Amino acid sequence: WHWLTTIGPLITLMLLLGLVFAVRGGRRWPAALGLAGVLAYTGIAAWQQSRALDAQADIAAARGQVVARGRMFPTVGNVFLWRSVYESGGLLYTDRAGGELSWKAGSTVALAPESALTPAERANERIVRDYRRFAYFSDGWVARAPAAPEVYGDARYSLSSERFEPIWGVRFHPGARIPTEWVDFTA
Repeated sequence: WHWLTTIGPLITLMLLLGLVFAVRGGRRWPAALGLAGVLAYTGIAAWQQSRALDAQADIAAARGQVVARGRMFPTVGNVFLWRSVYESGGLLYTDRAGGELSWKAGSTVALAPESALTPAERANERIVRDYRRFAYFSDGWVARAPAAPEVYGDARYSLSSERFEPIWGVRFHPGARIPTEWVDFTA
């Protein structure tokens, strides 16, 4: 549902404090209060995402585009700043939405389906299999990294909230013994 990031510092803190105070005090209510806080935070995130998706549709319409598929992803630890990704005409559009759903235009990058593999990459059965696995786990949101076009990145997540700067991806080496290299841009 992409309401929350995988690592949510506020959620972790609410649950941890509830647990610590429940164990130390021998009472259940602190844990229940921590859980209630997490549920409220999740509800706010779902509501914010719904608003952001409506705004995404408005932005695409203003650009004269039809959204083939679109998603909103929260930024780390923040349900008030969202990363918009939508596909239109074989291109991925990334923007940033935040605050009172103000927008900052981002970038456009071509979707990289399996047919975008180079002939040498397509000739290697292992590379094709690895690409398919990467595309599956990226939910089909695969694009070449603008700063490193030999890298196929997961366009859902980015180091930038409005541009596509993949956090991770794969690079293929058709002639190598191990033809697939995992790329981590956070290092």
